[in-house]
Amino acid sequence: MLRLEEVRRKREERYGRYVWPLDQKRNLLAAEVDLRTRALIGTQQAAARRILGAINESNTFKYRIGARRSKPRST
Repeated sequence: MLRLEEVRRKREERYGRYVWPLDQKRNLLAAEVDLRTRALIGTQQAAARRILGAINESNTFKYRIGARRSKPRST
């Protein structure tokens, strides 16, 4: 039982050191993108949404939790 608590404590410490700061950065960037997107007009705003949508779609599967990595292709 003590080993399980030790593993849980280490996992929480690791989350605090690595994941939480990345979450903060992502939130700050999202807020800045939203602010800048609102400042654009008409067609510029539509173009920015298309670009951001493409970026978001391309990154969705890369960082999905539990996603399996494909084997590297041999050339």
